[in-house]
Amino acid sequence: MDRKGDVMIRRRLSWAALGFGVILSAASMAHAQAQPGDPASRPALSPWFGLYQKNGGPLDNYHMFVRPRFQLNNTLRQQQDAIQSNNAGIRSLDQEMTSTQERMGIRPTGSASVFMNYSHYYPGPGQSLGNQSVNLGGNHRRAAVSRSTSAARGMQSLKSR
Repeated sequence: MDRKGDVMIRRRLSWAALGFGVILSAASMAHAQAQPGDPASRPALSPWFGLYQKNGGPLDNYHMFVRPRFQLNNTLRQQQDAIQSNNAGIRSLDQEMTSTQERMGIRPTGSASVFMNYSHYYPGPGQSLGNQSVNLGGNHRRAAVSRSTSAARGMQSLKSR
């Protein structure tokens, strides 16, 4: 009996090991593992942890911490959906406009513009201001003196007329 019992136990263990191996090889992912996708779609900590905060206020912890967090998450999700919808609409309009321009043979026109560009009024190093060149070295005084003398000459010529 002892030998027959040992053989039966070995057979059962071998069948169990074989079945366990088949189950492991057939399983693709366990439910406890993280699901593929955007990890930012779920909060790192559950909003329900707010129930255990000790710094409560005039309201209970659910209405002070948990419920506002759920409302914030819902609002952020709605805004993200609206942003994605707007981006999809902009992309479709851009594709439609590009195809219309190509079909009609319209070339893009216009020139580049810059906000608050005062380079024509305040020239940079090496650029000229009228007939005088701007030197940012040690000759600041000479440039200022030559400008003031030319301005004075201009004023004298106006007075003499």
